[in-house]
Amino acid sequence: MKVKKNPELNPEKTKMVYFQLGLLVTSACTLMAFSWRSPLNEHIRVKEERIAEVPTLMVEKIEEPVVQPVVIQQNKTDQAPSNPIITEELETKKSTDINPELGVVTAPLNHIKIGDFDVPIGPAPELESVVKFPDKEATFNGSWSNYLASNIVYPEEAKIFQEAGNVWVEFIVEKDGSITDVKANPNSHKSKDLRNEAIRVVKNSPKWNPATLNGEYVRTYARVKIRFHLE
Repeated sequence: MKVKKNPELNPEKTKMVYFQLGLLVTSACTLMAFSWRSPLNEHIRVKEERIAEVPTLMVEKIEEPVVQPVVIQQNKTDQAPSNPIITEELETKKSTDINPELGVVTAPLNHIKIGDFDVPIGPAPELESVVKFPDKEATFNGSWSNYLASNIVYPEEAKIFQEAGNVWVEFIVEKDGSITDVKANPNSHKSKDLRNEAIRVVKNSPKWNPATLNGEYVRTYARVKIRFHLE
């Protein structure tokens, strides 16, 4: 009679499961064996490291400073003066070395008269009136534009601030052609540097041809325009 095996009790079905379970247990034991450390040795090592980290301090003896005694000096005003003050009255004596020939005469000098020494110079001369409408106007002797081109110096501050424009200068041409009473017109450019330069150039100009009235030279007004332009 042949014995039949129960298929449910066949160990071949669970062979692989048990094999993998055994492999897992073996690996865990191996890993635990390599990573195991003795608790006693670890405690000793940590204690030794902590002891080694404590620095050693050298304590030196600090000497106490010696306190010097304080000497209080008396005020100079309280001290006795080095030179004693003489309180005794000194005996006054008359000088016996007086020479009567060396005396100074203090009598008034009657022959010298004291008075006003200002020399009268008379009244100030009156200037002739300025003719506003002469027969012939005063003119510049030469080329006015060439004179301005060669004598005007553009102010540095005006260059920095880009100041440009026209300045009207008014003045008087005397009978001999000289220039007086030079001033800038109030309605001219507001730049102070341009106005001052225009006045300077007119004052330094050579003599003009004076104006005439009825065939005679007269004083008259003149006005010129000076143009400041930045290229």
